[in-house]
Amino acid sequence: MNLYSVLIPKDGCSYNSFQEISDRVSKEYSTNLAEGFQDQPEVGKFDSIHDIYYICYKRKGVSSSGVSKTRKSTHSVITTGNVGASRVSKVLRSKQGKLSLLELPGGVYSSVVVDKNFGKVSAWSSQPAAEPIYYGENEAFICISSRPLLCALSLWERREIALSDDYVKEYLLLSYSACGSSPFVGVKTNAPENMVNIVEGKIYFSDLPEQPCLDYKGLNEDQVISCMKSALIDSCDVFEGVPGEPVFHLSGGKDSRTLLSVFSHLNMSPHAITYGKSNGAEPRIANALANVAGFKHTVLMRDLIDHDFTKASNETLRRCEGLIPSAPNQVIYSKDDVVSSVLNQPRVLGQHEIQRGGWAKLMKNNKSHVADTLNKQLSSYVSDDVKNVFFDRLSEIRAKKSFNSHVEEVYLLTHYFRSSCYLTSSILDFSRKNIPVFPMLDERFVSVCSAVAEKNIALLVSESAVFRLIDKLDSKINEIPLHEDNWRFEARKKHAEFSGDAYDLRLKDLVCHPSVPESAVCNNPSSEESASLDINTLDSASVSIIAKFVNKHIEKTGYFKDIVKPEVLEVIKNIKSGKMEEYLSLLDSSKNLKNEDVTFKKFLWRMYCATVWRTGDWLNP
Repeated sequence: MNLYSVLIPKDGCSYNSFQEISDRVSKEYSTNLAEGFQDQPEVGKFDSIHDIYYICYKRKGVSSSGVSKTRKSTHSVITTGNVGASRVSKVLRSKQGKLSLLELPGGVYSSVVVDKNFGKVSAWSSQPAAEPIYYGENEAFICISSRPLLCALSLWERREIALSDDYVKEYLLLSYSACGSSPFVGVKTNAPENMVNIVEGKIYFSDLPEQPCLDYKGLNEDQVISCMKSALIDSCDVFEGVPGEPVFHLSGGKDSRTLLSVFSHLNMSPHAITYGKSNGAEPRIANALANVAGFKHTVLMRDLIDHDFTKASNETLRRCEGLIPSAPNQVIYSKDDVVSSVLNQPRVLGQHEIQRGGWAKLMKNNKSHVADTLNKQLSSYVSDDVKNVFFDRLSEIRAKKSFNSHVEEVYLLTHYFRSSCYLTSSILDFSRKNIPVFPMLDERFVSVCSAVAEKNIALLVSESAVFRLIDKLDSKINEIPLHEDNWRFEARKKHAEFSGDAYDLRLKDLVCHPSVPESAVCNNPSSEESASLDINTLDSASVSIIAKFVNKHIEKTGYFKDIVKPEVLEVIKNIKSGKMEEYLSLLDSSKNLKNEDVTFKKFLWRMYCATVWRTGDWLNP
């Protein structure tokens, strides 16, 4: 729940010197500080022995101490996320300087621990995409922080901060960073499988703290699903003591309907919200689900602030501390606050990184296909030179890990490098006013799923596990169809209850819901297509505006010429009316034009966001 920055001097530092740094950071970070946090940070030393300092911004109206010590006072702990420092402290143990957890604290969090006996600083995340850890160093300090800009400002004055080209290249390839880059030169993102440690002014990495091992080898499939159910119910204890009703993102897909079922099972009363037009496929499905569960449901139109692409993008970058949105629909909207009437109320997302089985289901059991699958995740519009550098980095990471099978390899790489990462910028934005909550990323639930993976990877990557879990929580949720009729819910074999033709309710059979209460549909005075940023409906006028903006930047700076393929730059240069069909054929005439149209729009949007990002207006308010 806190924001923190921990400073470890390389050669000692007086408290007065640290105070000067914290005063500067407080002043410079104030323009980016979220409204959900106290204006002035808590600052101090972790203990009386070591010169290790912290800057901690606490949430308003939420009781959580910034720093907590264990009962034996052997450690000091600071956390962010939805787990307090005292909760981590209670289960934390150290033997000869090696950390372990007696039990899982639960929730989603990052934690920094200072060992009083050894003067060692260690930091890790339970879910790095949702609660990343950033680190960097200058001549005098090493810094560990929960926010990228806060880390940079702890090391340098704002005017000294430089933007990272490596970050832009990764963003254009994937729409997020997967290999540890951040928006700022000198600031890195800790890898998912690592704990970062600092001893005597040096950084090194180790395995995550040891934790209890779960064994489900003797359980059948139904018993395993029951264990998943219990863990998911336990994960909802994070709502205790948090103000306001939970605001719940309900898309109608597998993840959000799983959360809907557990909320219904626990007799909770969340406020479900869905983005789109009230008669669109996704809002109709979501409304039907909310009606079945008896929850309040709001449909929000996606309208840009003042219908201005650049203004909305700059504001998003400012709020997200330079993390570029992965998709157009992650840019902030003018009516988004209509459901956030209580400061620091829970904002629940159904992201579930552990059951992302799409890659694994497409796999053939050979190593070359693993490489081919990973390679296809990278944009084909980026130059091969840039693409190969990134792919080499990914190959190095793969070489360091061991896998029982190629299916497990893709499953774990998805866990580390794809799932949730594209949401990181949105999570930072949501956390400004709300407390993001991810019950399906709770480490207690994830640990069950990970244990299941060791027993039966096919069960885990099969969506049938999700629908069986829903059935145990609230079976009536499964009566509402998915909004795409080509989804199948099996990996190796069909389950008659939830797959294929047996799943007979489809979108065409669902009653349209024009009866959605007018008060639940929040429209701006103007709702032209040009204001929408749904990538599938991004209109020609908007595409033309974006292309002209990008092309002007290329002509002025020459940037992108060494990153994006020349034929792609030529297409962007020639877009004038926004009708791209004749130009898209230049890119790859063998591909389906409709799919290529969407793919090209996504990439053009990334180039636009990267262009706005490079101007630095968001960094210098």
